[in-house]
Amino acid sequence: MKKRKLKIQPEFFSAVASGRKPFEIRKNDRSYQVGDVLLLREWESIDGYTGREIRKVVVYIHGGLGMADGYVCLGLESPAGGEEGGRCTTAKKLWAFSV
Repeated sequence: MKKRKLKIQPEFFSAVASGRKPFEIRKNDRSYQVGDVLLLREWESIDGYTGREIRKVVVYIHGGLGMADGYVCLGLESPAGGEEGGRCTTAKKLWAFSV
């Protein structure tokens, strides 16, 4: 399991944070694995980081059929553990946590 900090655009961040989008399509340039913890940090192309972030755990990885070469679909769930376990937070919260 690795902890990974990733940028995510506002329209995708909102969908993941609300639970409407329980997956991410990503280039597999980091060798994602089931159990990896993603810190998704909202990023705007003009202003940079917004301060909103959310943690998700990779619970499933789909690559190959239907995916562009080198890309994967990551199935995501909120980590167990209440507020520190996946709710949308601000950048002032610490990145240290346990899954």
